[in-house]
Amino acid sequence: MKLADLALLLDAPWRRIAVRHADDHIHIAATLARQDGRHPPRVRGDVSAMHTVARAFDARWALTPVPLDRTARRRPVTGETEKAARLSLAETARESLQRTVRTAAALARGDTDFLDRLRDAGVRVRERLGDDGVLVGYAVALPGDRADRGSRPV
Repeated sequence: MKLADLALLLDAPWRRIAVRHADDHIHIAATLARQDGRHPPRVRGDVSAMHTVARAFDARWALTPVPLDRTARRRPVTGETEKAARLSLAETARESLQRTVRTAAALARGDTDFLDRLRDAGVRVRERLGDDGVLVGYAVALPGDRADRGSRPV
């Protein structure tokens, strides 16, 4: 979806409502069903573009923009949930990894300590180093949790 398509939400022929339940913010709900029967643009899964449109609302009505930091936990998808149920696990691999990584990060005193805590917790860790040898990222996986018929870790 293009930003121009989303910007149409500001003046689109769809029914919408703004609800102000506090002094510092409003919520806008819009139905994408049009009365003339035409289909609206596809908006599913385009969160960053939706936030761009929210910024347009903020500017148009002089509102304070809400920051988008992309640090919220991602929920497990259906396949992950079904896999955990099949294996009789209490939680999905994603949830287990999130909990383990957040705990290690909260307790760590530096990059090396963080990575050591992950490995001590039984998590597989792949480090990504910059050209200067400094840690710039990492990937984690649970031992034995594999995809593609066992060819690569999840």
